[in-house]
Amino acid sequence: MKISKVEKMMLAMVDIDKYTTFHCISHGVFQERNDVITEMCPYCKGRCSKVQNVAELKEKYSKELGIN
Repeated sequence: MKISKVEKMMLAMVDIDKYTTFHCISHGVFQERNDVITEMCPYCKGRCSKVQNVAELKEKYSKELGIN
């Protein structure tokens, strides 16, 4: 999975307690509030898989992008 800089920024800045991160094969990473999870891509409306290691990615991309 290739991740764009914008997606890295989204992962680095996400509030894990309030948002769940998903990956659409066609459209990349997107996030939904935990109180309205549909697991559907906002673009193609296809069902997407949940990103399991968000905490690890958040830490990795925060360091890579210099976001504290």
